[in-house]
Amino acid sequence: AKLHMISVDEGIFLWFRTWGNLNGVPVLFVHGGPGAAVADYNNMNKRFFDKTKVFAVEVDQRGTGYSQPSVRDDWHNMELYRNISIETISNDYEKVRTYLGIQKWLVWGGSYGSTIGLDYAMRFPESSLSLILRGIYLNTVKEMDEVYSKDAFKNDPKKLSEFIQLYRFAADHAS
Repeated sequence: AKLHMISVDEGIFLWFRTWGNLNGVPVLFVHGGPGAAVADYNNMNKRFFDKTKVFAVEVDQRGTGYSQPSVRDDWHNMELYRNISIETISNDYEKVRTYLGIQKWLVWGGSYGSTIGLDYAMRFPESSLSLILRGIYLNTVKEMDEVYSKDAFKNDPKKLSEFIQLYRFAADHAS
């Protein structure tokens, strides 16, 4: 794999890695989240993508993983991402595509990555060879409540306790 880091905004750098056949079908892997990173997938993509047939591009979204500054390194970095949007992330992917000189790529997204992948393909149809989505997540209020609210953890006391602690910590350190 080849590792890359590019500037996408003032003081914001995206990390990504590429691997596979340079002459193969370019595939953009759009990870889930928010807050997930390529490393969280433990090289799972090697099972999905045949390295002899595809040129895989795996990007840590703005603010997470090896992209810098990362909220994983210091929660204070969250301040830098107050205005982040799905549109911003899609535009970041387009900057990666341009940097790599890829004309069109297959966009592969799962979970929250399906939301971003769909947005990317709608914003940049001329750059999208095709779209594969799994575990569709459309970022609706109902889905947000089911995934990111206290009720989502009501059947798991350990996770509920962690959620409450994290929520209190965030509330105590807001602003």
